[in-house]
Amino acid sequence: MPAARCSACTGVPVAAVWSGLADISSWPRLLHLPYASESVVLDSGPPALGSEFVMKGTLPYRLFARITDWQPERRLEFEIYRSEYPSDRLTFGRARISIELEAMDDGRSRVTCEHRLWGRGLAGRVYAATVMRPLLKSNVQRFIDGLVASG
Repeated sequence: MPAARCSACTGVPVAAVWSGLADISSWPRLLHLPYASESVVLDSGPPALGSEFVMKGTLPYRLFARITDWQPERRLEFEIYRSEYPSDRLTFGRARISIELEAMDDGRSRVTCEHRLWGRGLAGRVYAATVMRPLLKSNVQRFIDGLVASG
């Protein structure tokens, strides 16, 4: 299971960073993720543990996700449990993305993002470990850059 992790500090308090992170529908303009550049739509109501949402990029495919950890101003974790991308049909198992926020003594915040990917079957595990590994690194860096810049 390949994974990528990245941390950075921002000059604003955790509450300001959480505000952008918790506004899931703002992710396309905030985070600049290729798979969520057009829309991120919650199934209903405000985001919370168990909420489901759909991410769509410029291609005509969607990713389906569920919030698996929701701790305001501390941690957001979600699992991508289904993908419509043709390249994922035989190889994608699931992915988990977690974002942790930590208040620093001087009022700044540390933002840490981790992305893990599980491939389906032997071919999926090989694909995840080789082809997808650079994408994971790029993805966590975009998440961090967007959240740090938004603060």
